[in-house]
Amino acid sequence: MDVKQLLGKYVEACKGYGLAPHSSVLTAFAKMSSKEPQVLELCLDHIADVDVAPVVDILQLVQQSELAAVDVINNNTASSLQWQLLIQLLHAAGPKLRIADLRDVALDREALRVLFQGGLHCQILNLSFSRIRKFIMVGQFPWLHTLNLDDSYSITSLPDGCFRAMPKLASLSMCGTGISNLWTTSAALFKLPSLSELRFQRCLCCQGTGPCTAMTARTLSDASGLREGNTDQSEGMPMETTRASTSQVPLDILAFDVNTMHRLLDPHEDRGRAVAEISNEDFAASSSFVMTETASLVHEVNERASFRLHSASGEGASDRGTGSSGDEGEEQCTLTAVHTALSLGLTGTRHVSPICYENHYREFMIATLPGLQVLDNVAVTYSERERARSVCKEHFELVANNRREPENVIQVLKRRETGGWGVGATSESSKLGFVDHEHSSAAFTRSLCSAKMASCSWPATTAICKLKRSTLDLSHRCRPRQFEYHPTEASYMVFGTLHGEVVVVNHESDKVVGYVQSIGAPHSILGLCWLNKDPNKLIAGSDNGSLQLYDVNHMRASMVTAVGRRGGLSNTTRYESAGYWGQQSGGSVSSRVNRSPTIHTYDDFEQLTSVHINSTDDYFLASGYAKHVGLYDLHTGTQLQIFPDLHQEHINVVKFAHHSPYLFATSSFDKDIKMWDIRQKVTTPIYTAHSTRGNVMVCFSHDDHYLLSSAVDNEVRQHLAVDGRLHLKFDIAPTRSIQNYTRSYYLNNRDYIITGSCEENIVRVCCAQTGRRLRDLSLEGRGLKNSLYVQSLRGDPFKDFHFCVLVAYNHPHSKSEIVKVNLLTSSGERKGHGLEHQHASLTGMGG
Repeated sequence: MDVKQLLGKYVEACKGYGLAPHSSVLTAFAKMSSKEPQVLELCLDHIADVDVAPVVDILQLVQQSELAAVDVINNNTASSLQWQLLIQLLHAAGPKLRIADLRDVALDREALRVLFQGGLHCQILNLSFSRIRKFIMVGQFPWLHTLNLDDSYSITSLPDGCFRAMPKLASLSMCGTGISNLWTTSAALFKLPSLSELRFQRCLCCQGTGPCTAMTARTLSDASGLREGNTDQSEGMPMETTRASTSQVPLDILAFDVNTMHRLLDPHEDRGRAVAEISNEDFAASSSFVMTETASLVHEVNERASFRLHSASGEGASDRGTGSSGDEGEEQCTLTAVHTALSLGLTGTRHVSPICYENHYREFMIATLPGLQVLDNVAVTYSERERARSVCKEHFELVANNRREPENVIQVLKRRETGGWGVGATSESSKLGFVDHEHSSAAFTRSLCSAKMASCSWPATTAICKLKRSTLDLSHRCRPRQFEYHPTEASYMVFGTLHGEVVVVNHESDKVVGYVQSIGAPHSILGLCWLNKDPNKLIAGSDNGSLQLYDVNHMRASMVTAVGRRGGLSNTTRYESAGYWGQQSGGSVSSRVNRSPTIHTYDDFEQLTSVHINSTDDYFLASGYAKHVGLYDLHTGTQLQIFPDLHQEHINVVKFAHHSPYLFATSSFDKDIKMWDIRQKVTTPIYTAHSTRGNVMVCFSHDDHYLLSSAVDNEVRQHLAVDGRLHLKFDIAPTRSIQNYTRSYYLNNRDYIITGSCEENIVRVCCAQTGRRLRDLSLEGRGLKNSLYVQSLRGDPFKDFHFCVLVAYNHPHSKSEIVKVNLLTSSGERKGHGLEHQHASLTGMGG
């Protein structure tokens, strides 16, 4: 069937439906008759619902026609075409559908679900500016080789199986999306066997994902003229600038990293501000001219001025060895012609995905995607790939527990049976404390954990403490604000709420163990601490200054009294009430029902933010929104002493050492960490360690060997506890926000740390011995407006690679929750979490 016959069939179909042939369809046939190969380009921008039926009839005949392909274009945001008819039309074209251009089409959630599950036979699919929330294309896309998802900002992650049936996908563009996680992104993309061109940020003069021709031409010309003076030039690579440190953002990588350009031009500039106020249209029209004509100008500028690249607090190689005041040095750098052209062309960050702001983003993607040939419109060369592997080895721990290469669980179990476990560790593992002996049980456990984690790119997360106060015969849901694991019982933890409640739960069974309302008007619980010698007791402190010592046995009895009398206590909760603590104290539940759970009510410590008990359970310390610290006798309930003016600004967190009952550390927003000894006069610290920003918290490693400090905006440092010398500075990119309060704790004793901040939804896991990043965990909520943040977190003291995160939404009507994370298990079909917004003034308080 030729074109004329196909056009006749369309006219006949229109008559059969009582319609006049649509002008846009007639235009498509007219254009097709003068072109080779013959491609029917259907523009559906102005086609109404009633005009679709005859078009579908014609497309069903295309398979028997001489047409080479069909292109369907619908990019009119004001189009009233129903999505069901649009998808019907796309499927009618069958295998001859070449292009499906659906940019700007307002497809709702149901439409996208049907499209992704039903699949298409197109070769090019454009879904830019789509409102995609859950990106899982599980349908068959057997011929798809180009996928455009640009500016689909609601795509924040790539879940497991999102590219399930795309064997020929070679070109993928995801500029301007919300994707930020290096690990899950690379794991999802690794499953695309044909992927060769990828971009998360784009050259404004380029339409596709291939290498920028204007950049390549100008770069080669510049490189030939400057190669003689460039000792770090690798053959076949774009022009490079010699780097004195691997911590510096690579200037020779020509990706459009807006954050890099901001630091080049002004290290203190906010990342959201555009480098130059030039419109996209102006730059697109003159980009080739800019690339070509700026070379001489840059050469003149480089001779007259030297731009300096400051090592930002969250960036740079790990600092180890001698002590440091926290002041960072500067490194000379010059701007190449290409980078200056980029600075003129960048008009903002709307085309840049957040993943591009991650330190060593380009090297990580190149090293983990071996088939990648072009990244962000810049060709990947052999020498760059080799360097990327080296950079990744230096800054990332690609296999947990410092193993040489990933193993599967079967291999580890087999080696245990043959007596060969432990030999997979690197030679430096024993120095780092990872392996005691190659045949030890600890070595086997570490190898098994490494194998499990290697197969879990998407860790399992479970919301706990979802209980409502109606369980306790009350009215509304508990809103956690602080929590602590029990020091000796692996399944128990306590959390305090915004309403002054103290709740003990079994986080394994998610059952209530104990509940009590603090005395006085409801106030947020910011300080919680279990006793070390007596597992039945804990201290809770609220932001109004009240401090109380509770007995969990009596707390449980109080709950039984309050709820049991009304018949509101479930059988499961009754079983919990007769569990561990019921066995630890004498007497039946009925004999304890009239006893108050409050043992002591201590003198108030105004505006309290932190409490901590010493290792012998003799004393505890309290700090708050003040420059002094209070020392209390735990058993008598008296305030022994106030240590005044320990810092210049308020002391947010105070911590006793785990093994010395007299040493304690304080962290303050005056940028200092101080170590004290209560046996001495607490006026002069043993030592002072410095940060470049205000310190949110400090904590000891489990063996008291290290002191971990967390300052505002991802400034995390590890000091030697003995003298405060800087041991390690973790390579975490800052957000440039003075309210991004960061908290960090140890994981797996002191093998790793976990860190999160109150303006980010990411928990980072880093090696505490080398500073290398092991994994980032991106937590997501439900709905576009419900962005969440990390309010607090703790490592599980009993299980390796398990921890809990207190997360809260920025949406005022969502509920905060504690999320349990298991890095050794893949996520299942678990749903999102309902979380609660916390007031901004609380995010910097407490640990």
